[in-house]
Amino acid sequence: MRMKRGRGEGHVLVITANEGRRIRVVRLLARAGYSVQLAITLREALHSLAHGNTAWWREPDVILVDQESLGAAARVVISAVRNAELAVQIVVLSAFGAADDVISCLRAGADDYISLPAEPEQILDVLRRVLATPTVT
Repeated sequence: MRMKRGRGEGHVLVITANEGRRIRVVRLLARAGYSVQLAITLREALHSLAHGNTAWWREPDVILVDQESLGAAARVVISAVRNAELAVQIVVLSAFGAADDVISCLRAGADDYISLPAEPEQILDVLRRVLATPTVT
């Protein structure tokens, strides 16, 4: 079991193909004190997760998966993370009203979700909450 950290401490892997959202989320997290790694495509995300044992890569504490921009690929990432048994929390970014998509991501193993559009403080609140939750490998 691995206990997560508090405010502004932790490593977040952001997976989104939406350039505007990517810029806003990365800036928000960096200002809040999180270290951030970025993946733009499903291929990049899976490559990062598969090569987690390299010296330059660090296993994330939280993965933010943008279901709105990745579509069904979001569930592929979530399933890959759960199959790899990584001690990581997964938060899905989903368009407002996309309840079926959120449910399918939660069933695939996501821990929480954020409905978009979201205020910056909402995103940080969810991150704080999931980082305070212990994960089991």
